[in-house]
Formats: sequence, structure tokens, C-alpha cells
Amino acid sequence: MLGLTISFTSFLISFYTCKLIIEATGDDADFSDTLKKYYGMKGYYAGILSPCLLIVGAVTVLFVIMSQLSYPIFLAIFSWTTGNKPEMINKPTFSQFSSSYTAIILFFVVIAVCSKKDLGIFMKMGSFGAIFVTMLMIFIIGTGVMGF
Repeated sequence: MLGLTISFTSFLISFYTCKLIIEATGDDADFSDTLKKYYGMKGYYAGILSPCLLIVGAVTVLFVIMSQLSYPIFLAIFSWTTGNKPEMINKPTFSQFSSSYTAIILFFVVIAVCSKKDLGIFMKMGSFGAIFVTMLMIFIIGTGVMGF
């Protein structure tokens, strides 16, 4: 119930904010034009740069999360290919296989994926998102039921 309440409250706040932006924009083609009209060139540049900064922050957080979640997978692959059983290291270090190496590997994988011109395969993979979310929900419910 708390999650539903927070989600609905966030919806109301977002809806009201969008309504205010639409009313303030009027006949302007873009919201940055509205900012330019009311705040001058500083407002215009703020309207252009703010979404860019938000996207950079979101991509950075996504990369950190992907790196942390990929570390056990890369550790298992490293273990299977070398036959060694390395221990999981939680602090970044380059003396052993750690999350630092995972971040470097993931960086080059992301660069290779982003350099593709035809992204059709990724769009097809994205269509399976509902299946994976359903599988994750079944796993969480099953783990919760078996835990009791």
C-alpha cells in the first residue's frame, strides 16, 4: 500500500508539473524558447544543458549498477575458464580479478554495442522485457514462499 501511495503521489506531482509547463509554454515551439522569453539567454542555456546533465548522471548510475551486477557473472566465467576459484573482492583493486576489471570489460562491451549501426537486434531483445520481468516476479515470489 505504501508503494502504491508513493507512486500515485508521484504521478499527481508529475501531472501537475506537466500541466504548469504546458500552460506556461503557450504557443512556443519548445520549452527552452519559453525559458529564453522569461529568463533570457541564461535560462535558454539552462533549459538545454539541464536534461543533458540528467542523462549523464543517469547513464553513470546505470553503468555503475551494471558493473556491480556483472561482477559475479564475470567472476564465474573467469573461474570456469581458468579452473581457479577466486574469492569475491568487494573493494576495487587491480592486483586480483575485481570489480575494477569488470568495469573495464563492461566499458569496452558498451563501446562495441554503441558503435553498431543496426540496432534491430536490441529492439527485438527489448521486446522480451515483459517475459524477463515475469520470470523475475515468479522467482521473487517463489523464493519468498519457499523461505517460509
